[in-house]
Amino acid sequence: MPFLNTGVIKFMCGQIDNNIGGVVLKREKFEPLHAIYGTKFVLETAEKMIKNNERKIYGHNREKHRQI
Repeated sequence: MPFLNTGVIKFMCGQIDNNIGGVVLKREKFEPLHAIYGTKFVLETAEKMIKNNERKIYGHNREKHRQI
């Protein structure tokens, strides 16, 4: 994977809280390559999506993400 920066990844990991959706590196749009997700959020979202037969993750609970 190109352009991975261990300093940025460590910083983002230090910002995570399991009650928020995640920490997303923000430029013009969300960058999924640079995102850290809280386990509680991921589990709750996955369970809800499976129950609703949803197949795409894109756009779920974006308001719960902390942008940096």
